[in-house]
Amino acid sequence: MSTALHRRPLGSLQTRLLVAIACTLAGPGLAAAQSTPSPESTKKAEAAKHSSATTPASSAPTATKPAAKAADDAPQRSTKTPTPASDAKAGSTKDKIKVSDKGKQPAASGKSESTSATARPQPPTADPAKDPEYPFMGEFVGPVISGSSVYQRLAVQVRPLAEGGFEALQYQGGLPGEPLHRPTPLKLVGKRWEKFLVLSGGPFAIFVEPQQCLVLDQQGQRVGRLERVHRQSPTLGARPPKDALILFQGKDTNQFTVAQVTQDGLLMEGAELKALFNDFNLHAEFQLPYMPAARDQGRSNSGLYLQSRYEVQVLDSFGEEPVFNGCGALYKTRKPDLNMCLPPLVWQTYDIAFTSPRWLADGSKWKNARITVWLNGVKVHDNVELADKTGAGKDEDPVPLPIKLQDHRNPVRFRNIWIVDRGALAPVDFPVLAKNLSQDYQSQVARPGQPDLPTGSGTGSKTAEEPATKPATGARPANPRRQAAEGEKASPRKPRQTTPTAKPAEAKK
Repeated sequence: MSTALHRRPLGSLQTRLLVAIACTLAGPGLAAAQSTPSPESTKKAEAAKHSSATTPASSAPTATKPAAKAADDAPQRSTKTPTPASDAKAGSTKDKIKVSDKGKQPAASGKSESTSATARPQPPTADPAKDPEYPFMGEFVGPVISGSSVYQRLAVQVRPLAEGGFEALQYQGGLPGEPLHRPTPLKLVGKRWEKFLVLSGGPFAIFVEPQQCLVLDQQGQRVGRLERVHRQSPTLGARPPKDALILFQGKDTNQFTVAQVTQDGLLMEGAELKALFNDFNLHAEFQLPYMPAARDQGRSNSGLYLQSRYEVQVLDSFGEEPVFNGCGALYKTRKPDLNMCLPPLVWQTYDIAFTSPRWLADGSKWKNARITVWLNGVKVHDNVELADKTGAGKDEDPVPLPIKLQDHRNPVRFRNIWIVDRGALAPVDFPVLAKNLSQDYQSQVARPGQPDLPTGSGTGSKTAEEPATKPATGARPANPRRQAAEGEKASPRKPRQTTPTAKPAEAKK
């Protein structure tokens, strides 16, 4: 592919570039600035301004009114994703709890301690099919040519915000988790203009379309194209091993003291396990709701509370830098090495290897807890030591507590949860033999029931006092007469010795 192909001028794109940049800078007020208001409209605006200024504070609208209205409309919305069918069912708001004919959300049935007798309001979730910003969310990767005619791999993560706003991170070398990924991103901002989005804030202007991004330099020349990619965790759908305890796979909640299940067989936030575990390997799959208007900790928040003390954060942190309270973080304790969070409505995985702290008889801690975490198949914490609880977890204590799926009143869903209790596994290759033992001693250990070797130098060599080897099991017992007969045949026959008898005459004498 020639260089001229990537640097050909795009006349229409230059115009689009200027319009999009102006849109990005002006924001929502661009349309108002382009039109000249009439005198009548000006008078009406002044009258409205005067009336709003004289309105009492109790009757004045608050800034949270749009959010409250969205919360009231939440039960009527659907978070179905237009991608795979399994993901579409998982995000449905109507499937979370049964909705009455009037659209009001009744109280959920179940044992959850966090569910009151009356219905609690759910945070607003957007319907992807009706949200014009949703098609632009995702990951894009492709080659971009630099000034020295050298191609470099460029990656962009785009996340929508409220009212047409966007944020994005631009990476060199590839996306997080890829071999050539460089972890220091460039932050971009953008605004949607009709059927395309323009991102600015870096050396390039990036035109984002639902399936691709066109990259332009300062002269308006096209220097690259990024293709949309759909990544999936390599541990998604992993089957539990033979030693695993299946916690949830769609219907049965017998392993929980508190649990609620949606109509399409997904576990809701707020569940709590029955069994208590010290050292374990945990696999869980989760799906984040689409909440573009929410920010920070209010955006698809939940967590895996190990022993109710140590939280591995669940949050919509897609398109953000790693932080100590973002997805993959040990909450308020350590940020992940990489932000491997995928977009909302995509099924994601946690694989956690946890080792409980060790305690002495007086109740003092001997060793700290340790944890290794894989988020979407990529290790983000490697045998990290936990000196204390995380965030709002329970205080550390020798008594283990149950694992919880945090209820932060965001509709996060879970499936395919299983655990391996490492403390209950049978020992493997135990006892362990020293490498410098003699072959005779190793064979002696391999035959249970043999008498102990005599104490001595410890080399394992045989001595004169060592008992003879026992006959093999199942051999016929020896016959003493037969052994004697066989001994006579084997030995040379000696001449018979006779005693001379005395003569009668001599005997008389």
